[in-house]
Amino acid sequence: MRLLHSIKNMAPNPSGLCTLSLLSHLAYPVSTECGELQIFDAANQLRRLKLKAHDSPLSALNFSYNGVLLATASEKGTVIRVFCVKNGQKVHEFRRGVKRHVSIGSLNFSTCASFVVASSNTETVHIFRIDPKAIEQAERRQSIAVDAAASVGNASSSSDDDESNGSDPSVNAAGAAGGWGMGFLAKAVTSYLPTNVVTDVFTQDRAYATIQLAEAGLRYECVMAKLEKETRLLLACEDGFLYIYSFEDSKGGECKLIRAHDLRTPLHGITEVDIVGNENDENTNSLNVNMTKSMLPAPGTYAGVLKGRPADRMSDSDWCHDLREAVEYPVKVTVPIYDEMQFPPVTPITVE
Repeated sequence: MRLLHSIKNMAPNPSGLCTLSLLSHLAYPVSTECGELQIFDAANQLRRLKLKAHDSPLSALNFSYNGVLLATASEKGTVIRVFCVKNGQKVHEFRRGVKRHVSIGSLNFSTCASFVVASSNTETVHIFRIDPKAIEQAERRQSIAVDAAASVGNASSSSDDDESNGSDPSVNAAGAAGGWGMGFLAKAVTSYLPTNVVTDVFTQDRAYATIQLAEAGLRYECVMAKLEKETRLLLACEDGFLYIYSFEDSKGGECKLIRAHDLRTPLHGITEVDIVGNENDENTNSLNVNMTKSMLPAPGTYAGVLKGRPADRMSDSDWCHDLREAVEYPVKVTVPIYDEMQFPPVTPITVE
């Protein structure tokens, strides 16, 4: 490996906050006093966009899988914003909360870039829905602003050509005022929104779905994935458990806990937690938790058997092989997550 480029004069970033998209776009904070970030094109080694996402310093940011959108959150954690990477225009602004400031633990898009999942140190995980038309509206606002600025610039240049050669300070002041007026007009045109966007302020800036956790104060890493053609929310907690929740992408609402896996066990042993309870019972404390441990023998290799090694023991090379498969992308699924006994298909509910 050889060094291709170094980004110098960066702001202090003790937490190492940054994100890299599949399009080789790198986003990182450039200020410790406000939520300003830089989008850097790592493939061409060029700075693309610099935008102020929040008034407070950034605490989380992540690209969508297709690299088109960028989600950000500040240290206050009350607002989640989504930007268009192409032009830096704001696509959505979601309000996670109002009264208290929280620490955002994870901020991830779904694979289709239609949802954003945000977890924090509170007992609630928020899932926000992205309107596909909002991206088109953001690009339209950018084009309208550019066209308006160009038309105003062409109209003013014809009348200022005769005065541009002079050195009168009053002329320079007038030119500066004209430039400020053109910038103000561009911002005013950019802020123009259709009536349906005004409606979005009251409808689409709220959480589309939520997850109520049993305990607050823990760090969760949340992702949305398809398991056997069903959308599931996977929450990996620092307590060593992987929680799997159902998700109705058509109606949202509160997500239900389906299963939990104990990740603290050895690689070839899985502890399964069955969540048993009455769905109509609103008291969540009435759920029964049954834990069973499946002891799967470690697969011995043919070479190990020839060398006389017991079948339930693994060599260092075997462990390295399993480790490579664990970090390989796309992931090779070794846990039977597609077993209908573990993940029963969700029965659609018809609303009369």
